[in-house]
Amino acid sequence: MRMNVFGLALSLILTLAALKANAVTYYVATTGDNQNSGLDRANAWRQIEYACNHVVPGDSIIVVEGVYQEGQILPEISGSWDAPIVLTGQPGVSVVVDSSWFKFPEFVDYWRVINLEIRNSNGIAGIYVQGKHEGVLEFVNLNVHHHQYDGFYLGSSFDTLGFYNCEIHDNDLSGICVYDTLPGAIVVSHSKIYNNNVKGITYVHDFDGGYNSLIDSCEIVNNMESGVDFHGSHSILRWNKISHNGVRDTEQGGEYGDKGLGMSYTTHDNLVHNNIIYSSGGMEMYSAGKKNRFLNNTLVKSHYYTRHTGPD
Repeated sequence: MRMNVFGLALSLILTLAALKANAVTYYVATTGDNQNSGLDRANAWRQIEYACNHVVPGDSIIVVEGVYQEGQILPEISGSWDAPIVLTGQPGVSVVVDSSWFKFPEFVDYWRVINLEIRNSNGIAGIYVQGKHEGVLEFVNLNVHHHQYDGFYLGSSFDTLGFYNCEIHDNDLSGICVYDTLPGAIVVSHSKIYNNNVKGITYVHDFDGGYNSLIDSCEIVNNMESGVDFHGSHSILRWNKISHNGVRDTEQGGEYGDKGLGMSYTTHDNLVHNNIIYSSGGMEMYSAGKKNRFLNNTLVKSHYYTRHTGPD
């Protein structure tokens, strides 16, 4: 039995090494051609979508400097847990996806999208994660702005979606919109979400779910309505600056939803600590959930009024 376990472990190590060794890096450039090999800058492909659908798990795509206008970009190939697909803008230069948006359809998982500016689309969102997902998608160092609808639209169920060091701003609806009744965990870390014309981070439907999410060390500022409208459970919200949300609403006195941080009545067993929340259009914090814990938060009455209500 011990030999069998050792043999299995060795086989797994050799398999992972083979996957890494066989991984290929491809290039996309505005001067490229989809008839090229894509294997270096001189032979780059022309379209991001073409590249996304001519890779295998473990491969990487480098998009070189330039402005790319493709409309909908629809990856249809999934990576894997041990071999994600990486799509990255060339570091240190401007790589712009203009008048375009990404759509990740059901079960297309294990992608890492890095170093892109994604702007000015009239699609459902700058990045739309459609339907059911059983794996992980990660978005790193993205600037997502001026979309006709949401910056990110997430539904209907997923394992984990990660947002790291992103700027999400000036979208006509919300920055991050979590849709439907069975979402999974979102991780939003060290990101700035601001100037969106509805909410910073919002959940569209009430549900008992969204377990194990993390909103950490973010700046959520000057969104038209609430900064964070949270519906998850067994999650952590910590070290965030949430300010001046709801102050731009033109309704008389601001609407009920104009909060810095709102915890839905379905939320439970969350830990909310070391956040600073101030200058909200309505109340700084509202909680209608149960068994949520609030520790070391700072609420500042500096715009309308400060209020913290609900069973918590």
